[in-house]
Amino acid sequence: MSRCSHTSGESSPHTHGRTLCFICFLAGMERTRARRDAWAQRSLPFDDASQAVKPLSKQAIAHRQRMLEYLASVSRKRA
Repeated sequence: MSRCSHTSGESSPHTHGRTLCFICFLAGMERTRARRDAWAQRSLPFDDASQAVKPLSKQAIAHRQRMLEYLASVSRKRA
């Protein structure tokens, strides 16, 4: 890395050979973190309230009903 993204008190950016100073390292980490956060936030299902809720199909409703019945039967056996 030939140049830093910050100044070291002088008017021009300082140079360092193949060593990365802490300020440059930290700036790179912050950029990486910001990119990761932006990528993770790109399409959260609860962010866009304008999207219409898709109704469940009959098959999906039947599946959920079977799951609830199973959970109810398991909880009765444990009690």
